[in-house]
Amino acid sequence: MCGRTVSHQTNILIIALCYNTSVLGLILNMYYIIVTESESPGETSCKIKGLTHAEVDILESYCKERQVTYLNLKEFFEADIEGVQVLNIICGVLGYQILTQSMAIEDNYIGGRKIKVQKLVWIMYK
Repeated sequence: MCGRTVSHQTNILIIALCYNTSVLGLILNMYYIIVTESESPGETSCKIKGLTHAEVDILESYCKERQVTYLNLKEFFEADIEGVQVLNIICGVLGYQILTQSMAIEDNYIGGRKIKVQKLVWIMYK
């Protein structure tokens, strides 16, 4: 500290500030994707946003091998499988980790009928 005597409490504060700055730097240098599972009676699909082209290719080959219906658009990749299967691939093969998980239930009206749709959203990083 430039030859000055500082108290123990000040040293702890300086260490904490340095630690928080380095953690913030790590958080900002991560790569993030969003996985959304929509589940309604009779249908489950998963939408993934933010994947690289190489990662999309891996998911496409997984879906082709298992004869899973999928859609690959510029903005997102969507497959008719459960979120847990997508998470297993993304975590196990692509090396992502789960940062947050959220859940909501929406009421949709189709043909005059009320249908509840459960949505799970995971933010993932690596």
